[in-house]
Amino acid sequence: MFGLNDAYLNAVKLQADKLNDEYSKLGAKKKDDKVVASLITQIWGPVSTLIARDKFVWIAGYRKGRVGHDENGNSLYE
Repeated sequence: MFGLNDAYLNAVKLQADKLNDEYSKLGAKKKDDKVVASLITQIWGPVSTLIARDKFVWIAGYRKGRVGHDENGNSLYE
């Protein structure tokens, strides 16, 4: 995926899962774009040489089940 071998992809997925965990702990701060952007940048840092930031965010969303669903969790394809 994204031209990464298994070891690099596993490292990216580990950081993506960490992003999802930290994001879920934000509570009311989830609405503050600056806080969320800072969190993404901080957690993406260790894998920034492996993958672009937008692809990293996509993987985090995919791992959390957000891809293909609207904001209410309904599938876009049904």
